[in-house]
Amino acid sequence: RPGIQTIEALGGLHRFMAWDRPILTSFAPAFEPHLPTAEVSPPHGAAARNAARRAAQQPRVLRVADDGLIITSYVDGSSTALTPESAMEIQSRLGADVICALGPPASASAKRDAVQQTVQRARDWSDRAATVPIAAGTMRLAHLAFPAADRPEGPGVVPFNLPTITSSNAYDGYTFDCGMWGLDTDPARGVISAALPVGSLRQLSSQSGPFGFLSGVSRGMDLIDSNTPAYDARRAIAETADGPLDLLDVRLKDQRGPIESNCDCPACSEFTRAYIHSLFVAEELLGYRLATIHNVASMLRAVAMARAAIRRGDLFQTMREFNHRWSGGKPVESR
Repeated sequence: RPGIQTIEALGGLHRFMAWDRPILTSFAPAFEPHLPTAEVSPPHGAAARNAARRAAQQPRVLRVADDGLIITSYVDGSSTALTPESAMEIQSRLGADVICALGPPASASAKRDAVQQTVQRARDWSDRAATVPIAAGTMRLAHLAFPAADRPEGPGVVPFNLPTITSSNAYDGYTFDCGMWGLDTDPARGVISAALPVGSLRQLSSQSGPFGFLSGVSRGMDLIDSNTPAYDARRAIAETADGPLDLLDVRLKDQRGPIESNCDCPACSEFTRAYIHSLFVAEELLGYRLATIHNVASMLRAVAMARAAIRRGDLFQTMREFNHRWSGGKPVESR
């Protein structure tokens, strides 16, 4: 929704959204989650209902084949064929500035045969997507199938679809799908740094909050997209430098301080933890809005921190210090 024809008729995404800066689009494949988990209470009340609603409002993949996907709409149950070619055409017609090749769905716990099949499909799909004409000035990113490098059935073995992609002039860079493919393991980092062309654009998709953002920057990613600020807010989670804060935690009901000290966002400047907690308990929409505002501000601080650290030349030290504080000194899985 509202449909490709509607957006085209209204002048494309930029006019439709009144946004004059770059827009990136992609068809995110369905993956098994493999991100750092916040130590928060299980969702209940409004948070639980929102989680169930979001789960119901996700397109379901009915069939995966060499020619593409068959997905079903949560609106009316209708089925739609999605191919590497049609995915590229749709994104170009929407008027996005950076568009990503369709990647095949996979599981982080898949066996070797299934992994190799996914890799072959990703390679074939990228080759097919490269043949689709797109609007002038649009950047096209190839989808990298990157199976986890630390699984028992293949430690250190990282087969993926670089050979044909790197030889194609159709792509301006590469899109990864976060740590569920083993991106954060030492073998994977070595393969990436050795195989990718120097100067190629690298985009990380499906990443987590400030912690995940800094981790992606340290891996050499140029573009990182994340829906975490809004997604966490809908689950009553506020991202802070000291880690995720559960806004439904009953201990917040009489706390006068802001969500996070030293944060100047509107949520922290004007409201107390106790008030925002009460909004979530009462299922008031303002609670989700304030939490989203704070989480966006938290992400922007991470961006500013990374830029300043790069200029100083101490990015990795800054990341280690941030991660140590964010995790309370505990090991973080995807680190």
